[in-house]
Amino acid sequence: MMRKGQIMLGVVLTIMLVASCLTVETVEARDSVFTRRGAGRLYWISYEYQYTHNSYLPEDVWKANIDWIADKFLEYGYDTVCTDGWIEGSTRHTSNGYIISHHDSWVHDWSYWADYCRDKGLQLGVYYNPLWVTPSARNDSNCKIIGTDYPVRSITNDNDVFDGGQPTVLYWVDVTKPGAEQFVKGYIDYFKNCGVKFLRVDFLSWYEDGTDHGRMVGLPHGTENYNTALRWMKEAAGDDLELSLVMPHLKNHGQTELKYGDMIRINEDCGDGGWYRLSDMDRGNHRDHWSQYANAFDGFTFFADISGRGQMILDGDMLRLNTFSTDAEKRSAVSIMAMAGSPINIADQYNTIGSNGPFYQNTEILALNKAGFAGKPLSYDPRNADSQRWVGQLPNGDWVIALFNREWSAQYRSIDFCSDLGIGGKVAVRDLWSHVDLGQMLSYGADIPSHDCKILKVTNNIRRYEAEVAAMSRGAKKNTNHAGYSGPGFVDEMEAVGAKVLFGVQVDTAGEYNLKIRYANAMGSVRTVSLYVNDVKHSQLNLANLPNWDSWGYHLTTASLNAGLNTIAIQYDPTDTAFFNLDYIEVFPGTLIPLSNPGFEDGGLSGWTEWHPHGQGPCYGVDSYDAHNGRYKLYFWSESPYQQSAHQIVTGLANGSYTLRAWVKASAYGGQPSYCRMEALDHGADTYMNMIVDGKWREYSSTFEVTNGQLDIGFYVASPGSTSMQIDDVELIKN
Repeated sequence: MMRKGQIMLGVVLTIMLVASCLTVETVEARDSVFTRRGAGRLYWISYEYQYTHNSYLPEDVWKANIDWIADKFLEYGYDTVCTDGWIEGSTRHTSNGYIISHHDSWVHDWSYWADYCRDKGLQLGVYYNPLWVTPSARNDSNCKIIGTDYPVRSITNDNDVFDGGQPTVLYWVDVTKPGAEQFVKGYIDYFKNCGVKFLRVDFLSWYEDGTDHGRMVGLPHGTENYNTALRWMKEAAGDDLELSLVMPHLKNHGQTELKYGDMIRINEDCGDGGWYRLSDMDRGNHRDHWSQYANAFDGFTFFADISGRGQMILDGDMLRLNTFSTDAEKRSAVSIMAMAGSPINIADQYNTIGSNGPFYQNTEILALNKAGFAGKPLSYDPRNADSQRWVGQLPNGDWVIALFNREWSAQYRSIDFCSDLGIGGKVAVRDLWSHVDLGQMLSYGADIPSHDCKILKVTNNIRRYEAEVAAMSRGAKKNTNHAGYSGPGFVDEMEAVGAKVLFGVQVDTAGEYNLKIRYANAMGSVRTVSLYVNDVKHSQLNLANLPNWDSWGYHLTTASLNAGLNTIAIQYDPTDTAFFNLDYIEVFPGTLIPLSNPGFEDGGLSGWTEWHPHGQGPCYGVDSYDAHNGRYKLYFWSESPYQQSAHQIVTGLANGSYTLRAWVKASAYGGQPSYCRMEALDHGADTYMNMIVDGKWREYSSTFEVTNGQLDIGFYVASPGSTSMQIDDVELIKN
């Protein structure tokens, strides 16, 4: 098994992939400020009023909600308000055919409301599809496509209409006609010029193939024309307008939408809300068209492999917490949105929210969204119970764990921080809903009431900066077929020209940091990759050959990082198609002090001195069985009572603070050892760290002051017999 628990890439703990994902060509995701952020925005949408009234939104209701959001939710980070559907009745248009407001009854236009929102500290979002042409614009002979002499009517067809069940039907744009590109891009520019920052583009399945849930609802335009339309929107939107793609088929696992959108809907509309829509609606049943999964939990689970910083924001639609039955369900609803990196999207209104506001205002949950967090389930199969356990890393290296219970009776849920996350030793655990520190733990388990959840933050005692769960694009894939390498962070097969893996890492202070890249590749030519830091090419890295797929190597380099969030990308640019595997990047301050044979990769004990008592034979060896990393590891073992140690003396050290760390696996097959420890001796004092004897590889770390310029590093066992201690990857860092 590979090393776990450091900087985790891509999909955390990919234990099972849905078969349809394995054969799909990976495409390069849209690169925008929105996808690079990682998680969706916090905002309010007007959906509930229109849905419950089956009518447009009155302007006075719109204003009352804006004022309420600014007063009650802006301070928590909810910085956007957005209109929703039932907009077909808007007929007033510009000379280029662009609608002026949500409804003709509105006194004010988009620009007015953008200014009003801005004065309140909010951004304006609009629901509309730039592929729609109103009958009023189509029938207006003076209405011309912007920048051309083509009438707006010329890009429509008589029988090609969108009928969403409202009194007015709309006409679809035919992208094959002259002037269509100018009209669509002009619509995007029009909204941008009005001050709109967020655009929800709906009914995309209707445009692509004319179907909704497999039934025909209109004329098909074809995937090629669908691609063209989305490409135009992307090109016009740039980094000034976020594109939310609603009701997409997501064919080939969202291959088209990944290239052009910032956000995709992955489940049915919120509708009546409640637990049914969030978790139970048609649970576990997959379709090959919109919507592939009906409820948000299933959709988040299935598409989590394409989410995350630099990939795609998954949209679970809005929340109406006033429709949920219990506080447990409300906690779970907000939590799955936060864990999946979805926008947290309030649809309750100022006069319907009741006492539910605090569920949207949990600052510790909202902090995940603000950090761009997007976690992953332990299984991408919604029918697997592990899909109710989610994990992920924040840019500062802290882990976040969600244990959900979607069932109608209490369920026991647990997670082992070592075997599931690769964290060594006890770690500090905090409950983000109760706001209680739970103490130092090796694992966590609890009986979770029906429809409830536990959201935990785990702070590793080994403090260092670690890059978060990363995202892959164009040929960089997750662990798929190499069963021996499944686990957190493993990115399998960077295989195509331009394959890229993107990380986010947060540091407290600006300065030079060490970047330690862990990789593996088959025998063959050296793999050359480019390292980008904050979108600027930093250097070319030559990853040396390794003897086989089972061996791992490191590349250490330094880079200047800014205080706060940084993005780090590794891009593979070979001239031929090739493969190599990438596991993690660790980012840490200080200087890595060279040690002799720190991973025992010479196959022996060179650089180390072993000790055993007089009259007892040596009880150690170096072999390749169960090495934590690379080809070899050191072990101590005897069936009889024994003592054994190995030490290395490091001299010429500058006085100051140092950290010694190593990966150790201590196992007892008989009696417990009297001593099983890592030692830092003769540095002006002696420091000991005892090992946990549980048969698991764990990382241990000890920080101390060197006052006399030297250090004796050692590992020691005193055992009644049938005890083993395995040691690998010893590191010394000058802090």
